[in-house]
Amino acid sequence: MAPTIGLIEIYGVHRVPEARVRKALGVAEGGKLPGHKAQVEDRIAEVPGIVAASLTAACCADNKAILYVGVEEKGAHHFEVRTPPEQDIDLPDMVTSSYRKFIATVSEVAHKGEPSEDLTQGHSLLSDPDARDIQLRFVALADKYTAELHQVLHESGDDEQRAIAAYVIG
Repeated sequence: MAPTIGLIEIYGVHRVPEARVRKALGVAEGGKLPGHKAQVEDRIAEVPGIVAASLTAACCADNKAILYVGVEEKGAHHFEVRTPPEQDIDLPDMVTSSYRKFIATVSEVAHKGEPSEDLTQGHSLLSDPDARDIQLRFVALADKYTAELHQVLHESGDDEQRAIAAYVIG
């Protein structure tokens, strides 16, 4: 059984009325996620002025799915995703182990209740003191391993390693 949609977010519409995209989408908040993603994307791409569409579902808004609808309008800047790198490059163990400890700590904090987050310094700082301590250590790790973080981010074929590098740099 398909999940119920709690929220539909539409991105990329500037000239085409959003109502036309929603009509082509064929589902609304409170309805079920569409079963055939490719068919719905094709249907949206047939709307005059739209050349491509992409659907992504995520969890959760009030225990209901969030449906993200991205569209590319005719004449809009085309977004290209580069081919993922393939080199076998890993981060230093200190960076990887600190990140994994952070994820485990955040998981524990989340099970206890929703942690609050401070974004006033331009990056996430959680209210939990253990998680915040690890996050603050990322600054020193980013300074110490700047070259390695950038190399992994741009050249490593390992998705997890690239994600860790991006988080620590951030």
